[in-house]
Amino acid sequence: MREGLFEPLDPYPGAAKPWRSRCLQCGEISHPRLHNVQAGRRCKSCSRRQLSSSRRVSNEDAQAEMEAVGLQPLEPYPGANTAWRCKCMHCGNEVTPALSRVRKGNGCKRCSSGQHRRVPEEQAVAEIRAASFEPMEPYPGANKPWRCRCTRCGCEVHPALTRVRAGRGCRRCPRTLPRTSAKQACAEMLAGEFEPLEPYPGRTDIPWLCRCMRCGEDTRKRLTSVRSGSGCRHCAPGGKERIRDEEALADMNHVGWQPLEEYPGTMTPWRCRCLSCGHEGRPTYGNNRGGKNWYGCRKCSIARWSKTQMLSENKARALIEPSGMVPLEPYPGMNAPWRCRCSRCGRISSPSLGNIYNGQGGCRWCADRGIDYGAPSLVYLMTHWSYGSHKIGICNVANRARRLGSLKKSGWETFKTVRVANGDIARQVEQGVINKVRMRGFPHYLTADLMLYGGYTETIDAEATTLPELWAMVNSELVRVISSRQ
Repeated sequence: MREGLFEPLDPYPGAAKPWRSRCLQCGEISHPRLHNVQAGRRCKSCSRRQLSSSRRVSNEDAQAEMEAVGLQPLEPYPGANTAWRCKCMHCGNEVTPALSRVRKGNGCKRCSSGQHRRVPEEQAVAEIRAASFEPMEPYPGANKPWRCRCTRCGCEVHPALTRVRAGRGCRRCPRTLPRTSAKQACAEMLAGEFEPLEPYPGRTDIPWLCRCMRCGEDTRKRLTSVRSGSGCRHCAPGGKERIRDEEALADMNHVGWQPLEEYPGTMTPWRCRCLSCGHEGRPTYGNNRGGKNWYGCRKCSIARWSKTQMLSENKARALIEPSGMVPLEPYPGMNAPWRCRCSRCGRISSPSLGNIYNGQGGCRWCADRGIDYGAPSLVYLMTHWSYGSHKIGICNVANRARRLGSLKKSGWETFKTVRVANGDIARQVEQGVINKVRMRGFPHYLTADLMLYGGYTETIDAEATTLPELWAMVNSELVRVISSRQ
């Protein structure tokens, strides 16, 4: 999810379920699915903003469009679908058309100026008479029912000009389309290389049991499909012969699959093994031949696709250098720690490019928020009896009263504290203890909604370990960190 520029806000629900996350680009909260993100989907809000910005019409262009149809704007451009106060250059009346309606042919309602798409009545009468209708009232409009009399059957009907243009005729007239005889239908099927196996069903749109004269397979084909040039679904497109087993096996090996059984058919699941990871799956030959699977199983295809979407070394360095960080190693990925040297203080830290891109990363020594890693600090251990949880944390000595006081308001009680020389030592001690606890298989116990002042990832289930045991880990880590610095 983080590689797709989403920061999860809830525990992982499953690949096909909505996952509440925050977009790392625009900050909007959405509910994308993991398999959609793996397939390349991105934030809908960002896509809409890019689309709307690309479609946005400038004030000058919008005024030029209105003046071209004889409307003088009296106020700035409000938007394509918003009423725009204008003055008609022909009759002088004030009207409020929207730009989108003007583009469709609408204009001043009082003098009909600008309505260049309206069909003249003479043209409409000529078109309706050509379709065997005689008008019985004035022309109402292209989309409105027009009272007419059919010149073929004499019935009174109400067709619309748009429907007549689409080929619709009188509903009450008998259908005069010639029916296809059984002899003609059989001749057309044989010409399309299909041998009928049952009598003609009587209609061209009903499936007809036939045998392909190329591959010998039985199939059901509509006469309308044969007339349009459709062939046998068991044969390859273009009238080629049925795919041979050797050819299908070679094609599957080419796209990263090793078949484990004989070729079953183009669209039948085929049991195969992925040549990259060994996973067994059931792809179809038709999907792989059509390019739906890039190489091997879905997991391998997504991994290969992700590598193609990864930023290049030059682009990644161009994004991180404005933050004052100079990379000391090759680009590891968007959310992976990247060892860099700060150009301001000269110290080494490992921020991720994703955090820097989101405005949350940079040199932790020069940051103007959070803990000061160069000042004397404190490692504390607290417990919450109602939550049944322990918590380890760090803070600067100067901020001790504020940090511990805010946690005490939420019901946390201090067990023990130890003062260290700087925040860097305190951070190493804290991370060392948390790593030991996590290696035992105990994830963080509380959720973010229970920790009003942050720090829920440093919580531990009280039933998993005791306070004296945790404090012993703190002391051992402190000794290890101090000895490694000497």
